[in-house]
Amino acid sequence: MIVDIAPAAFANMLLLSVIFGALLAIFLEVLRLIFGLFIPQLMDSASCCSTIGYICLIVRDIIFFCVFGVAFSVFVYYTNNGNVRFMAVVGVLIGFLVCYLSIGRLIRAVFTFLIKIFHKFIHAVLCPLKR
Repeated sequence: MIVDIAPAAFANMLLLSVIFGALLAIFLEVLRLIFGLFIPQLMDSASCCSTIGYICLIVRDIIFFCVFGVAFSVFVYYTNNGNVRFMAVVGVLIGFLVCYLSIGRLIRAVFTFLIKIFHKFIHAVLCPLKR
């Protein structure tokens, strides 16, 4: 059974999908910050050289995709009565990619800077006799 939806509802669903995708990209950056506090090399995903770095990276990705799956299911259920429409998926992907490649880079640079300052501060406080 094909159900037509109003163009305004369709546009509203697309807008909400793009916003939802952008929020997911910001959530990924926050996860990066949290894990980066403990292992600073995780801020640059390509430089994870240790086994613990790989394990933390896997845990971070599992947490992200579990939250993403549940949040996307709830989002589709509430915005479109449980029907997955192509435009919802495309909107989430567009919002995620645009935010990840633009604002996400800025957020990542700021977080990396803050983490470096945090680690230098901790190092200066905890190791004053090594100089």
